[in-house]
Amino acid sequence: MHSPRQSHFGIAKRVLRYVKGTTDHGLWFKSAKNGCLLGFSDSDWVGCVDDYKSTSGYMFTLGNGVFSWSSKKQEVVAQSSAEVKYIVAANAANHAVWLRKLLTDLSMLPSNATVIKVDNKSAIYMAQNPVLHGKSKHIKVKFHVLRQLEAEKEVHVEYCKPPICLYKATQKNKVCTFYHAEQPEAQLSYSRIVKVSSVLPPTVCNRNSTRVPSKASLEVVSRYGPCSYINKGKVKPLNYSEILLKDRARAKYIQSRLFKLKHSGSDDDLLKQKDYFTVGTKPDISAGASIEFYITASLGTPGQRVNLLLDTGSDITFTQCTPCLDCFKQKTPLFDPSKSSSFSVVPCRSCLSDFEPVCNKANQCIYRQSYGSGRSSGVVATEKLTIINRRSGTFVKYPYIFGCGRNNSLDFGMGGATGIIGLDRFPASFISQTSQKYFSYCFPSSYSSPGYITFGRTDDDKNYKFVKFTPIATSSTPSVYYDIIITGMVIAGEKLPVASSEYSKSGAIIDSGSTVTSLPPSVYAALRSAFRKKMSNYKMLKPGSIGDFDTCYDLSEYDEVVIPKISILFKGGVELELDVKGILLSYGKDLSLSCFAFQEGSGEPSLILGNSQTRGIEVHHDLIGQRVGFGPGGCS
Repeated sequence: MHSPRQSHFGIAKRVLRYVKGTTDHGLWFKSAKNGCLLGFSDSDWVGCVDDYKSTSGYMFTLGNGVFSWSSKKQEVVAQSSAEVKYIVAANAANHAVWLRKLLTDLSMLPSNATVIKVDNKSAIYMAQNPVLHGKSKHIKVKFHVLRQLEAEKEVHVEYCKPPICLYKATQKNKVCTFYHAEQPEAQLSYSRIVKVSSVLPPTVCNRNSTRVPSKASLEVVSRYGPCSYINKGKVKPLNYSEILLKDRARAKYIQSRLFKLKHSGSDDDLLKQKDYFTVGTKPDISAGASIEFYITASLGTPGQRVNLLLDTGSDITFTQCTPCLDCFKQKTPLFDPSKSSSFSVVPCRSCLSDFEPVCNKANQCIYRQSYGSGRSSGVVATEKLTIINRRSGTFVKYPYIFGCGRNNSLDFGMGGATGIIGLDRFPASFISQTSQKYFSYCFPSSYSSPGYITFGRTDDDKNYKFVKFTPIATSSTPSVYYDIIITGMVIAGEKLPVASSEYSKSGAIIDSGSTVTSLPPSVYAALRSAFRKKMSNYKMLKPGSIGDFDTCYDLSEYDEVVIPKISILFKGGVELELDVKGILLSYGKDLSLSCFAFQEGSGEPSLILGNSQTRGIEVHHDLIGQRVGFGPGGCS
């Protein structure tokens, strides 16, 4: 003020009068548990009649309160309303970048792009389209930084019509997440930033996304996804509540088999329980089967196509045969022994020790399999099993012992599959009948791609360089399952405060036929509590409102979400880090229902490691070495 005048003095008095009259006014910063960095920009049009320049204004909120703002005349004369709005949006974007750096220094790095509200659609189109339109060539280059920041997802411009949009935005208070930590980089290493689009249900099969490790590997397909031949490329909607019930029914049967074998009091008792050990696990009739992944093979000469579900909890391979008195529904023709020249029923005197010495009137060996809520029976036969591999030709096993099911007093509910290929440790299983005492599989983390299974070890030792093995637990009584020893769990870099003995004191197995992992009550309670704490920035749905799941979230408002990493620790120093789809199970098309992918177990074993937690991981089963291994998978 080198030359003050009376007019300046009048302006100063006006400011003082305003301050005196508004001493009881102020900005109200209401407490908010969640809130995002949100910007608003606006301007007038040729507000100054002397130089024809417009005045820009922007402000930013964090939660419910405005904490940063600016009002300033633009430095250039804008030639259109779109240009003036574009310039103020660019200025707001520059300020947003500075605010994001400030929040990062405060260990509050925003996980999403900062939204800036603009009330001009033409300005938004220019910001989101990198093409230089004819009407925007004259705009100064420095203002086009808005395009770059939009492309890099630092900011995102959205349309709104003030003042309505300002009111709705502050009232809605859209939830945003921040990384809270003294060292942001360390926190990020214990979490995953997940794009919502990457976990939404797929609609198209992409077989090129799977990297098959060997020519001996065979394609594995989910019966729910678009790669399924059973569904003819159509997606079958998932109902995780139903799958959870099936898993629980399966767990009860697994527990009953192990309990009856473990506590059999005499040889007579053991003989009576033989029924329970001659075939794979069968869930309750009302629950159906939760086994998900299958391979395609052929039986007979000439071959008849069968779709067999992979199950590490089953021994004998079986499929439905004609004539069938009572069979569950399947989408392909039943196997017809009369059309095969290599089919032969096993005579009673040649029954395997795995089967009860039961014969029919024709002196044929028959099997009667109890599944807790129903039975399946048929003849034991030998047949030519052919597994076709498009890369390496075919694998043929003859004679192959299998069950030809003709009377099934239950609805297996296998979604079009014709039977099961058993992969457990009993002599009747596929692995035991062949010379291959080693197999590995990779179930895809996404239903949009297939997985693979490899029987035997490949010649390339590089495939096993990064596989970490944990021993199979041994006991005085034989087990059909792959028993494991888990020593702990880690979430977001912190080990659960649970004693190691709690994980395996009631037994633990890895089961390809179960979907959701069940944990002992004490372990589940600790993991659930820690997970809820790490997810406190997201809206949790009321427990009990989503069937049997007790920890679910509505994530439909987000482009990205931050999920804490979870790892399982095994005996031998093996650590298995779970894929995000092994942590959250998502319903629907918009993540409006995403649930914690674990459940509370009970009985013995109360810990069953399901296939959701091993998706995208190559799981190895070494029968001779008595060990289970985990390595990087080629399916995603």
